[in-house]
Amino acid sequence: DVESVPLTAMQVLYVNMITSVTMGLMLSMEPAEADIMQRPPRKRGKRLFGKLVMWNCLWVSGLIVTCVLVCFAWNLRENPPTPENTARRSAEDTSPRMNKARAEAFNMLVFAEIAYALNCRYVKVTSIRPELFTGNKWCWIAIAVTASLQFLLTYTPGINDFFNNAPIDGVSWARIVVGSIIVFVVVEAMKYIGPRFLLPIVRPLFSACCAATPSA
Repeated sequence: DVESVPLTAMQVLYVNMITSVTMGLMLSMEPAEADIMQRPPRKRGKRLFGKLVMWNCLWVSGLIVTCVLVCFAWNLRENPPTPENTARRSAEDTSPRMNKARAEAFNMLVFAEIAYALNCRYVKVTSIRPELFTGNKWCWIAIAVTASLQFLLTYTPGINDFFNNAPIDGVSWARIVVGSIIVFVVVEAMKYIGPRFLLPIVRPLFSACCAATPSA
């Protein structure tokens, strides 16, 4: 049923456009790390989309999708169907109950991406350091802009209807904050665990994928 999907096509398009601009520009303004000149040069012919990037794409996307689906299902469970919250204002509108659950899932996706962008400021070492707060002022400007747009899309009448959203309460925001923290903490832990213990297990599969694609 298209009406019961956690995110609409408009919401997905918005996330792809806005977060790629705000989070992408934020990371492009990241200053070089202190030991960059001590690192060995990149191997000749090394792929831009390497094994580590493949690994992060697979499991981080799975983690974020899980958080989004949990928030969506949890909100629906907290708001059981009633004549009031399932009634449509018109034949084109989904129910207020569905819009509220969708708004929580929508915000969970965006704030999880913000959390992961903070992880990506330091790809192979921990981001839990003082420089996280002081090293790049554009980071916090981008986060403030993205968060403000989310509040606008969630609480402004007319705009939230266009995006199939509805105002959400403090409990929903608490789940979003906790989910974002989980994403940040798990990714930080995987910076240590993944390359040492898990990536060697899946490396043969990634090598086979690389062998089947054209080299640079």
